[in-house]
Amino acid sequence: MAQLIIEYLLLCQDQITNQLVDYEQIKGKSVQDHEESRREMEKLRNDLNTTKKESKKRKKMIDTLQKMLMTQQPAHHTCPICAHSFLSVDYLQAHIHRRHPEYGSGGRREHDVDIEKEIQRVKDELRSKETELQLIKVQKVCEINFLL
Repeated sequence: MAQLIIEYLLLCQDQITNQLVDYEQIKGKSVQDHEESRREMEKLRNDLNTTKKESKKRKKMIDTLQKMLMTQQPAHHTCPICAHSFLSVDYLQAHIHRRHPEYGSGGRREHDVDIEKEIQRVKDELRSKETELQLIKVQKVCEINFLL
């Protein structure tokens, strides 16, 4: 009887030892999974912070570009006689010949319109060059900000 009890106790001890080993393995795997999840979460957190910083830089760049676009004057040409506005010098000249023939018939007046057309062309060219220069400046600033 004592021998059966001892065999039973040894059997129980072996089973408990095996269960303990199994639980230790499960615990080790759980710790590894936890560490892996923690590293992945930290990596994702860093990626999120990097993305937020990049988003803020791009938002600043977009705001700057929008401000530049808002400051530009719309290109329009005004009739010197009746103050109507036109988008093109050609439309203005056609308007003057059609609505104000006495103004457009003189040689001196046509010369004035040609001079105004040339002045407007130079102004438009100047505006486009200023816009290009502002865009280049903004791009340089944005590149410097991205490098920081």
